[in-house]
Amino acid sequence: MNGRPSMGLFDKPWLAFAISLAVALIAGAATWALNPWFIEVTQPENRLATAIGMGLGALFVLAAYYYLLRFAVRRMFRHEVAVAYSWAAARDSTLAILDKIGADQRALPRFAELMNGHLDAANQANEAGVLQILDALQQVRGQSESLLDTLRQQEARTGQVAEEQARRLEHNAFTLKELADYQARRTAQIAEDGQRIAEVLGQVKQLGGLTRIIREIAKQTNLLALNAAIEAARAGEAGRGFAVVADEVRKLSQQTESATQEIDHAIAAMTEHVEQNLSIIVSSARSDEETRQVQAIADDLGGMNSAFEEVGNYLARVVQESHGAMHAIHENILNALGQMQFQDVSRQQIEQVRFALDQLAEHARQVSSALEAHNADWPALEDKIEGLKAGYVMHTQHVTHGQVTGQAVQQDSRPAIELF
Repeated sequence: MNGRPSMGLFDKPWLAFAISLAVALIAGAATWALNPWFIEVTQPENRLATAIGMGLGALFVLAAYYYLLRFAVRRMFRHEVAVAYSWAAARDSTLAILDKIGADQRALPRFAELMNGHLDAANQANEAGVLQILDALQQVRGQSESLLDTLRQQEARTGQVAEEQARRLEHNAFTLKELADYQARRTAQIAEDGQRIAEVLGQVKQLGGLTRIIREIAKQTNLLALNAAIEAARAGEAGRGFAVVADEVRKLSQQTESATQEIDHAIAAMTEHVEQNLSIIVSSARSDEETRQVQAIADDLGGMNSAFEEVGNYLARVVQESHGAMHAIHENILNALGQMQFQDVSRQQIEQVRFALDQLAEHARQVSSALEAHNADWPALEDKIEGLKAGYVMHTQHVTHGQVTGQAVQQDSRPAIELF
């Protein structure tokens, strides 16, 4: 574009000269052809008339030349004016289009900046949510580990109680055997029998201390179950299974408390029974009655032995199941923490989109500057699209790029993912 339209005839002097020469030749030829006729019509002997006639003929030729040239110039001028108006209209339309394209190109960086802002906000919200989830899972993990340690301690304590119980029951069995032997020697010394029976009663009374230990364990187990139920409620869906275990542990502690009370009542009743009959045994020296009472004591102690053994086995089984449930919850939490790495994958994809938007905004600025300078020399957008492949870190990005651009994707196209 040079800023003005082509005027045709005025820009090409040789064309005007050729037209003028053609008109002059036509006029000269007409004059030459009509001159004999004009001389014949006029009076040849009158030179003045001949000169006047030739002058009139020349004037006629010049007039014809003038009107023909004027007609041709007017036609050409009108054509050039129409072309100029058409060019001006096209130029105005083109300038308007270019102005609108330039405005769009100037607005495109703001659009890209707006999209980057939205992507930043989405990425920050996503990251904040994931961090909250991670924090909650870390808290649950810490609480589950603490509870798991408590269960391990209770398991160890239960084992110690079971060993103590086994030793006491073994000792009681040995005492009963001694009582049986003593009953065989009952005829030797009644006083010694009374003393031995008193020793047995003292040992039986010591069982009350064991029941207090079991009652204390039951209370601690009940508190542990209550804490476990609270932590399971905080964990939500992930702690539902452990809530069931906590409820069973609480029921077990209540059953243990009831069994301990029954054992206390049995020991008290048995002690009272032995004390009431001790004077009769010592005074009457009836071996048969003493044997029956000793057998009753043996039966009661055997029943307590079975009850203690059953409670110990049940406690061990509950602790083992609780330990397994807590271990499963701990593993699930670790797996959930591993799965949270999806947020880092999303972050990398969003960063790649932001980089592409920045490239598009830069391209828009280059195009806008080139349009303002009436220059079409700017980098091709296709080159920038192809250059995006260098920043891909996942195979899925290469697959998406290939699907959009129609390019084939190799199987070894950088499948690695940068995780946190």
